[in-house]
Amino acid sequence: KFFAEADRILKPKSFIVAYDNYFLGKMSDNPKFNDWYKNKFLKNFPTPLRAERSFAKKSENPKDFVLVKEEWHENFIELSKKQFVDYLLTITNIINRVENGEKSIDEVSEWLNNEIERFFIEKGRENFVFTAPIWYLKRRE
Repeated sequence: KFFAEADRILKPKSFIVAYDNYFLGKMSDNPKFNDWYKNKFLKNFPTPLRAERSFAKKSENPKDFVLVKEEWHENFIELSKKQFVDYLLTITNIINRVENGEKSIDEVSEWLNNEIERFFIEKGRENFVFTAPIWYLKRRE
């Protein structure tokens, strides 16, 4: 729907810059958290199937948007335990289980708070690793 509307309102040879920011399941400088995320969190809350985001580098359709350039940037976000739990409660891994009635949001929140307490003992805030793709797209016509 977005690209249909962009096609309608943008002039030929216009650009769209799209970006996202993904949590990599890592805490900066804490391999124990990284192991916990991979071996415990993802086992309890697996990533649901979803369509992969991809952009064509070439197209025969003159109105298509084609990928001109793609960049990936690693970034760090410092979060308190509460902020991190609140963030995790918004990701599809958890939303999927809650909406399917497998867990209540309160159960998940309590489990997360208990599980990650050990990673916040020394400091009140920790750095989490994200990656941010940026896609530069150009309308052909």
